[in-house]
Amino acid sequence: MSKKLFVVLSLMAVLMLALTACGGGGSPVTINDVPVYTGATEFKAGDSRLGATLAQNSQQITALSQAAGAGGKTDQKGFALPKDATWDAVKKFYDDKLKSGGWSEPGGVAGNVLAQVNASNDAFQTATYTRGNQSLIVMRITEPVSKEIWLIFSLTTR
Repeated sequence: MSKKLFVVLSLMAVLMLALTACGGGGSPVTINDVPVYTGATEFKAGDSRLGATLAQNSQQITALSQAAGAGGKTDQKGFALPKDATWDAVKKFYDDKLKSGGWSEPGGVAGNVLAQVNASNDAFQTATYTRGNQSLIVMRITEPVSKEIWLIFSLTTR
């Protein structure tokens, strides 16, 4: 995984710590509670470079948040998606699963900008959901060399 992707994931997680509302919204979930898209295969830390990188990112982002005084914890997990997993299909899956569980997406300008960015970029799309003191970023990334399609979660709890 490139340093650029690590920086993007780290900045998004720290930003989500700042945006996460306090209290309400039900019991916190763990990264293992997040529904997995049908047909996705997890990148395990011991079996793949991306899995190991995401596990290391989780530790580094949490330490960075602690050092900045923001507190909280961030966990990340990655999956290989089936080749036919379009952004529309992935987004609908997470909208259906998460919104029925009390998660919501940002509205207004932030929601509009995110929708425009996703529509104009086939290589990297993202959705953000919040509930209580947690935020979840769901990313669909097309790896530029192999053209594999990845799904990455970044769950921040404050």
